[in-house]
Amino acid sequence: MSETTDQTTTAAAAARTPEQIQAELEAVRAEMSVTVDQLVQSLSPATQVRRVTDNVRGRAQQFAERARIIVSEARDGDRDAIEQVGLAVLGITAVVGLIAWRTARRHRG
Repeated sequence: MSETTDQTTTAAAAARTPEQIQAELEAVRAEMSVTVDQLVQSLSPATQVRRVTDNVRGRAQQFAERARIIVSEARDGDRDAIEQVGLAVLGITAVVGLIAWRTARRHRG
């Protein structure tokens, strides 16, 4: 900072009354309190869970919409869409089969 700025700042500070300084300090404390409350709220576990849940829900909706479009295109005879539906069915069948196999293994011993 320049010397002129330091002198101006010092002169302005000297011109304030103790009551003005106290009022400024109280205003700053109030602002900081609001800021801290906002930080606590945004970082709370409940808020984080809600954000993640909303994100997952949004992605699931996008996925479901894309799946509907692909199925519709497959019904219309689009070869790429038919292939994607077939791969999805194959993948789902594999996952269900794996879960069934693991469940059966656990129950045997």
